Amino acid sequence: MYEQIAQGMQEKGYDRDQQQCQMKAEDLRQAYSKAKETNNRCTAEVCHFYKELHVSEEAEKLRQQLKEKELSADEDKYLRNKMAEDCGYLTKENGLLQSQVLEATRQLDREKQLREDESTCHTRRISELACEKEKERQLEMELTYLKRLLQDERQKALTAQEQISEKEDEIRRMHGHVSTMSYDLNSLKSQVETEHSLQRERWKEFSNILTAYKSPAK
Repeated sequence: MYEQIAQGMQEKGYDRDQQQCQMKAEDLRQAYSKAKETNNRCTAEVCHFYKELHVSEEAEKLRQQLKEKELSADEDKYLRNKMAEDCGYLTKENGLLQSQVLEATRQLDREKQLREDESTCHTRRISELACEKEKERQLEMELTYLKRLLQDERQKALTAQEQISEKEDEIRRMHGHVSTMSYDLNSLKSQVETEHSLQRERWKEFSNILTAYKSPAK
């Protein structure tokens, strides 16, 4: 603004720069402020520009109010934009959180289903293990029974073997006895045959004697 004032002064033949114009304007404002404080008693220079300074002050106030309103409007706009951004962000964040909650719920459902499946599998395994234990117990009982039967059969086999040994000894003794009896029988047969032979010889001699005895008698 002061650059434009300095340029206008130079066009009218006054050599003033921007800084000088700004200092002069500040001096006039200060003198105007003092004049207002002293109930409009001002110097001739100030009174010459009093109306313009008053208008300028009013315009400055209006500009300040307008600036404040613009700032307020900008703040409102910024706040509205910020609220809209925050609402959008919160909506997006809420949607993301809902997605995360939904995913977490699904994950919990999957984990719950896995735990239920594991519990069911564990229960089934316990039941199968109990059945296997029962089968093992029954097999152990059957094995014990079979071992007892085997032991009884072994004992019977040992008894039978002992009896067989005894029978074999008895058979051997009987074989010996039969052999002895056979030998005695053979000896007896020899004796009988010898006796028969001697008896025949005796009968023959007796017959010869008898024949010889009968012959002289004739």
